[in-house]
Amino acid sequence: MKDVLTNRMPAILVYLVLFPWYCFVAHGFLWTTTGNTHHHCRGPKLPEVSSFRRASKCWDSLVRQPVFQSKSDTQEECIEKSTVEKRSLLPYNEDNFWGATKSASEIMDFVTEQVFDGVPRRVDVISEEPPLVVVHDFISALQCREIMGAANETGRLGRSTMGATQKTSDTRTSSTVWLQGAECEGPLQTLATRVSRLSGHLPPHYMENCQVVRYEPGQSFDMHTDHLDSFNDLECRGRLATCLVYLNSQDDSSFQGGETHFFQFNHSVVPQQGSAVFFWNTEERPGSPNYTPTMNLTADWKLRHAGLPVESPRELVNKEKEAFKWVCNRWIHPIPFGANVRGLQDA
Repeated sequence: MKDVLTNRMPAILVYLVLFPWYCFVAHGFLWTTTGNTHHHCRGPKLPEVSSFRRASKCWDSLVRQPVFQSKSDTQEECIEKSTVEKRSLLPYNEDNFWGATKSASEIMDFVTEQVFDGVPRRVDVISEEPPLVVVHDFISALQCREIMGAANETGRLGRSTMGATQKTSDTRTSSTVWLQGAECEGPLQTLATRVSRLSGHLPPHYMENCQVVRYEPGQSFDMHTDHLDSFNDLECRGRLATCLVYLNSQDDSSFQGGETHFFQFNHSVVPQQGSAVFFWNTEERPGSPNYTPTMNLTADWKLRHAGLPVESPRELVNKEKEAFKWVCNRWIHPIPFGANVRGLQDA
């Protein structure tokens, strides 16, 4: 017996060493193929920290934007989306154009070259510092009509809300809908790309979904700032910059009033279809001294503004025709927001 054990000892030792490894490998294989899947994608379990999960906290407490997941997304695309927050934050541009005060001519040249590839646009510089700029023909009339049509077709237009708690208020009396990327794909991707370039190339996935707002006669938005200090407590941080786009024009046959008034500069921007108003909501900006993407942001009170009351046009008084003012907002955060916003280069 002793001789038998001696002769078989090498085989027994090999078995004792290899068998546990065999069980470990087999168990791992079964674990990855028996339904342990991420709640957004089919396939193996994905990393726990995801842009969707982090952004959902911002949606719940800030804007309640719907999560959009394209049915055509491949597993690889799902994995890429769900690992955004596992990667380190993308480095911000230390040489961002807006980090230092620029002259009006520098701003106009920047818009022409960076946003429109050298094609001239009319640019009104209301203020050099803090920057407050109106860019005309930012998007086309057709794109404006498509965004308004998509907003109407959602059936989701509801009373606008305010602040981190997203409560209704007599301060803001309009109606709002958040457009997902696929609901108006071409115009929204064009808009995201141009806003990205205008901001000094902060990426589209730093933006919230496109908010479309409709004002009826008598409705307005009292003086406010787009960033609140309470937003610093959100994981997506605050609203760093705003790009407000007018989707229709003020005239005698559509609506009167509805200007965007900036109190610090005693200036009212008249709604013109396709024109965009761009400004930074915070005193801190990419490229400015000591700026970091995760720092607490301070609302810049010089950029307080209001949406003045909309009035019925003279030609439509007592006539059965809608007289609405339409705008849309793109808000940019200092870090990835997680709403799956895509620009043209991302399509």
